[in-house]
Amino acid sequence: MVVLRGSGTVNLTLTPTYLLDANGNPEQRARLGVGLQYSPVYTHYSFFESISQAGAELGQQIVALPRFLIGLVSRTLSPQEARVVGPVGIYQIYDDTAQTVQQTGNWWPILYLMVGINISIGLANLLPLPALDGGRILFVIVDWFLRLFRIKRIPTHLEGYVHAAGMLILLSLMVLIAINDFRNPINLP
Repeated sequence: MVVLRGSGTVNLTLTPTYLLDANGNPEQRARLGVGLQYSPVYTHYSFFESISQAGAELGQQIVALPRFLIGLVSRTLSPQEARVVGPVGIYQIYDDTAQTVQQTGNWWPILYLMVGINISIGLANLLPLPALDGGRILFVIVDWFLRLFRIKRIPTHLEGYVHAAGMLILLSLMVLIAINDFRNPINLP
C-alpha cells in the first residue's frame, strides 16, 4: 500500500489480523485497521499556572457530569458511551490504563484516571438522591423552607425511611452494575 505522507509517499506492508470469537476461534474474515499512536506533549507550568490549569481541568470535569446526564436523558449518547460501571468495570479501565503506562512509561494516565474517578464520585454524591449527601442537602433545604413558612417539619423518622429506601435501591443498582460488568466487560478502543 502506498501512503501519501507530507510531500512524499511511503510504501507500507499491511498484515491482517483475525479476531477471536466468544469460543476463542479465529473469525472467518481478516481485519485491517488504522490506529493512532499516543504521543503526549508535556507542558511545564509554574506553581501558580499549575493551580490555574488544575482549576480549569476540575471545571471541565464538573461540566462533564451534567452533560452526561443530559445526554443520557435525551438519548444522544450511545449505550456504550452512557454505560455506568462499578468496581469491576473501574478495574477493567484501570488495567487497560496500566498497560498503556507500561507501554509508554508515562504514569500521568493513571493519575488522571484516579483524579477523574474521585471527582466523579464526589459530584455523584451531591446528586439529590436519597442516601447520598445531595439527598440530605435537599431535605435540609425543604426543611428550611417549611420552617420559613411556619409549616410542620418533616419528621426525622420519615426522612430516615426515605434514606433507607434510597440506600436499598442504590445497593441493588450496585449489584446489577457489577453483574453487567462481569457479563459485558469494558471494550476500550
